[in-house]
Amino acid sequence: MVGKTGLALTFMKQKLPEKYVATVFDNFATGSQSITGDRCTVNMFDTAGRQDYEGLRVFTYKESEVIVVCYSVMDRVSFCSVQDHWMPEILNILGSTNKKSVILVATQVDLRNTTDYEKVYSVSTSEGQRLAKDIGAETFIECSAVTNKGVAELFQNVILCGVKQRKKKVSILRKMFKKLAE
Repeated sequence: MVGKTGLALTFMKQKLPEKYVATVFDNFATGSQSITGDRCTVNMFDTAGRQDYEGLRVFTYKESEVIVVCYSVMDRVSFCSVQDHWMPEILNILGSTNKKSVILVATQVDLRNTTDYEKVYSVSTSEGQRLAKDIGAETFIECSAVTNKGVAELFQNVILCGVKQRKKKVSILRKMFKKLAE
């Protein structure tokens, strides 16, 4: 409940969904997006954050080119879970030599500092930046599905990382076929 589905739907439909429905597993595909001159379709696997759905997430980790890990700036437990649960789960499934891009996303930034309580307990930008560095994230982005802040930037980075992953795969395949041909 950190806002993953809200971000995905805001990006795809350019508006926040009207009511919250808990996600177990969803697959979204955007229309063709243009970035760096390449036309891309973004396919998103939106998985349940509950820890008892690990079996569903195994497939998504393995089949994804980019992994987006989210926490809410209003939920310090979700922030701590990135390092204590989510990254270990990802690395356990993909192996410690994971070569997939990870993007760390702070969600619900529109709620940060709205009351004295939140000013004290919300997760700061500098804490998010430090965590991104600690987990080896490709980038760190703060977002709000409500205000649309950072949503376009997030998915531009997803596409850029995905294109970079594909180029690496093509380069590796070319080298392999060149060696086979020799």
